[in-house]
Amino acid sequence: MKKAMDETRDGLAKYRSFGEMLASDPKFSDRKRNRDKDYSYTAKRSDLEDEVRKIFQAQRCFGNAHATEELERQFRDKAFSQRPLQDSEDKVGSCPFEPDHHKRTAKRAPSFELFRFLQRLVNLRVAVGRAERSLRPEEIGLLLKKFGEQKSYTYKALCKDLDLDPNAGFSAIARNSEWLDIAARKGQSAFGTCVLREVLGAGPWHSLLKTPEKLDRIAEILTFREDLSSIRKGLVEIGLGGPVIDRLMRAASEGTFTEFKGAAHISSLAARNIIIGMREGLVYSEACARAGYDHSARRAVSLDQIGNRITALSEAIKQVRAVAREYGPFDAIHIELARDVGKSAKERAEITRGIEERNAEKDRLKTEAADLLKRAISDDELLRYQLAKEQDFKCVYCDSQLAPTGFAANNTGWQTDHILPWSRFGDDSYLNKTLCCTRCNQHKKGRTPFEWFCQMTETEWDTFLARLENLKEMKGLKKRNFKLRDAAAIEDKFKKRNLTDTRWVTRLLANELKRMFPAPDGKRRIYTRPGAIISKLRRAWGLEGAKKENGERVDDDRHHAVDALVLAATTESLLLRVTKDIQRRVDQGRSDDILHVQQPWQDFRRDVTQVVYGENGIGGVFVSRAERRRARGEAHDATVKQIRQVNGEKMVFERRPIEKLTEKDLKRIPMPEPYGKMANPRKLRDQMVEALHVWIAAGKPKAADKLPRSSKGDIIRKVRVASKDKVAIELHGGTVNRGDMARVDVFRKAGKKGKWEYYVVPIYPHQIATMDTPPNRAVKGGGSNETEWYVLDGSAKYLWSLYSNSFVEIAKSDGDVIEGYFRSLDRNTGAITISPHMNAAEIRKGIGVKTLSSFNKFTVDRLGRKFKVHRELRTWRGKACA
Repeated sequence: MKKAMDETRDGLAKYRSFGEMLASDPKFSDRKRNRDKDYSYTAKRSDLEDEVRKIFQAQRCFGNAHATEELERQFRDKAFSQRPLQDSEDKVGSCPFEPDHHKRTAKRAPSFELFRFLQRLVNLRVAVGRAERSLRPEEIGLLLKKFGEQKSYTYKALCKDLDLDPNAGFSAIARNSEWLDIAARKGQSAFGTCVLREVLGAGPWHSLLKTPEKLDRIAEILTFREDLSSIRKGLVEIGLGGPVIDRLMRAASEGTFTEFKGAAHISSLAARNIIIGMREGLVYSEACARAGYDHSARRAVSLDQIGNRITALSEAIKQVRAVAREYGPFDAIHIELARDVGKSAKERAEITRGIEERNAEKDRLKTEAADLLKRAISDDELLRYQLAKEQDFKCVYCDSQLAPTGFAANNTGWQTDHILPWSRFGDDSYLNKTLCCTRCNQHKKGRTPFEWFCQMTETEWDTFLARLENLKEMKGLKKRNFKLRDAAAIEDKFKKRNLTDTRWVTRLLANELKRMFPAPDGKRRIYTRPGAIISKLRRAWGLEGAKKENGERVDDDRHHAVDALVLAATTESLLLRVTKDIQRRVDQGRSDDILHVQQPWQDFRRDVTQVVYGENGIGGVFVSRAERRRARGEAHDATVKQIRQVNGEKMVFERRPIEKLTEKDLKRIPMPEPYGKMANPRKLRDQMVEALHVWIAAGKPKAADKLPRSSKGDIIRKVRVASKDKVAIELHGGTVNRGDMARVDVFRKAGKKGKWEYYVVPIYPHQIATMDTPPNRAVKGGGSNETEWYVLDGSAKYLWSLYSNSFVEIAKSDGDVIEGYFRSLDRNTGAITISPHMNAAEIRKGIGVKTLSSFNKFTVDRLGRKFKVHRELRTWRGKACA
């Protein structure tokens, strides 16, 4: 891009301004915008500023009294001003050793650089032949006198300063690595110390060495603040003298401190305290102990801290609590672990560390968010706020800005998105979530960012990557998810990794249950069972058919109850016998996988089947599902489609990528609307259709020189095609598709014959966002337009609202009784869709509601008990309404 802009600037030499070049140069006669990776139509900012200056000068020469220098200044300030970069000081986390009052210091802070340098020195081993030794305290003291004289300190310099034997080396350090910095393999261990020393000068530097906390604070200000005025203010607050501040500010304005980036993992105070012991030759753990720190201590991770980040975990806790409240104390809980037989699970240190770091900031962030919204916030809002702060309150995909309070739950314009689709990668962790605008979320759909951006230009992908790299608070693992290219090759790897995370999460669950329900007299109450063994026992006891049929999983969620009963019947002694049997088979190289295990009791299989599935369609386990009362979602589809009048009717046209075109689509390409110097719209349309026809007939070749082109030679990438869609929501002169229904309000009134008639009013997110009162038009069958729907008056009484997974019981006029979970409403017919409690995949469509004999709604608790809902209070935006 820079090269192309320089070429454009070379052409500017023949003209007085960029605008004159646009109007006069033959290059710009056909078009004046960039296209297809050609950036040679871009003006440099300085050239545009120069043009404004010349225009005002010319106007003043012409006697224009309004073209004052003050107006020119105001115009240039508005047109070319840039917002100062945002300081990041408030985003720095707390020190693990001094969490209450101190944040982590800057990586370039002298105390931290010295700490890191010493940490390496005390662990070095000088090797001469087979003998090894550590550095002596006097040797360390000698090296410290040299620290900061140069930005880097190499192994070669260390050998020279200590006058070591020429044959001496360092344990685990290759001979050809002597040029490496001893503490910063890919950097310079004393960079910050050396730069500050050079900028300040000998006198101020040695004076400030007496107060190292001031030197560290200087480095923190230069690292975490971006605006020069903010930097100056911080230096003044330290209490530095005027000359010292002037030197630092002059260097800052010249870019001397541009490499002052990043936060260390401890505070400057902790670094200074630990340094004391290291100077004496103590290793890190010993120096921490000397300072009163426990280097191995980690914050306890409880489920309350994890919150809604691990949904399955919190749901399991709630379920156990519900059972305990209802049935009282229990003898034992068996938890199924997803792990391999005979293998000890690996520690999830990385996950634990990530949770610890996030938990350290949770309380502070919750307070910040509550202050912004002027109320207490939910766990979901806390997540949205954390994501917003991490992304600098912008959509990572398109760079659109989020308002400071835009993270509120009622803001339907922004949604939480799985960076790598959850359905494909199984990752529901924080590192796979982003807060993005609804438009981007709906366009991205079930694709990775790279798969989505592949539909666009390479420039847009490069711009996205650059935007991503500027998010300094975002972790590298999350950036990796954003940048992932070869998704298909590693989907299985990701799923296996997330299975491993599930093992770790299950252990967390076990630990939390042990805390919540302590066993009396030191006895065990919480037991874990390997999932692989539970699966083998299920087959051995003849219950595999309840879960799978011909190798395929049966669409009946009651198989979870079968697993639970098998799990409950797995005793410690049985677990030990089966594990040994499996391991013995492996040692013997036997490929058979059939266990012969006696059933827990006679007729165990029959009893389990009867309890779970009932007999003759009666009885059995009831599957409880939570009603999803969430009004958030996309207000409407982000794509605005064109509306045209054709033969007196409104028709919808959409832009379609040429890769998705068929020969039939070519017949539905309209003539372009006249614009500019277009002489013959029909001819232009016919030429485009012919070019597309030839390209499709050739097999849609992807090479750039084979792509269809317009009469001007430009590559055709998308064309407008008449669609079968109807006008839904008119917006910006076009139409957009509605979002999913937020709820369905159900009304009842007496019909002409005195019988009850039921009416359904669909409610959409865009209506909640834009309408002051709820709509009162009920769906009328026959595919009628919304303007023809029933208008409900005062005689219609509101009953309740249906949401996804609301449980209903209906009786049709022919006596047929249907019960199940509500799934959807057809706005064209007014019919609802219901699924039975045990199978969400099985649906029954086309159930008309107006003439039902009865229509009842129930709430279902965690134990599967149903309670009839007689009436609900109709609400709108959280308030009662008519």
